[in-house]
Amino acid sequence: MRKGLIIVVALLAMASVMAAMAYNSATVTSAQTLKVTSTDKALLSLVPKPVNKIGNKDVTAYVHNDGTLHFNFGASGLRKEGFPGLQPGSTYTWDDLFAIHNRSAENLRVTINVTGRLGEYITIYSDNEHRAVYDASGPRTFNVSSDSQHPLTCVVTIPVGSHQDIFDGEIIVSVEAR
Repeated sequence: MRKGLIIVVALLAMASVMAAMAYNSATVTSAQTLKVTSTDKALLSLVPKPVNKIGNKDVTAYVHNDGTLHFNFGASGLRKEGFPGLQPGSTYTWDDLFAIHNRSAENLRVTINVTGRLGEYITIYSDNEHRAVYDASGPRTFNVSSDSQHPLTCVVTIPVGSHQDIFDGEIIVSVEAR
């Protein structure tokens, strides 16, 4: 009888260990949906000004075939070479060149940063807040309400004495839900 009791206790102990092991390695599968789309159609969209509007007829801002927003400051839609550039000692302004479209229910805190040498020459203004959100001194944060569009103006200043060159860089938009 004592031997049977020991076997029952051992089996119960082993069953408890096996039950605990099952929960430590459980896998649960849930349905999900993920859609990858171009930048001008996404939940957080970067939308260029329409090409037929003043300030973007030269296609300074456009959505590339790969779905990303591209900027060609100094581009010309009329010239065959397509990229004549900007001359030293000049300032160019593109009003409402692109917009951040928040298609979510969340309010967002947005930071725009510019990499490379482009960051030395460009200032980006928030049209809603009437202030610079990026310049050569660095980025400043601003808010974009849920389900709203926030237009941005780009100003490029080329100093006197600048050498002829192409200044590459990236405009990076970072957001945090609030």
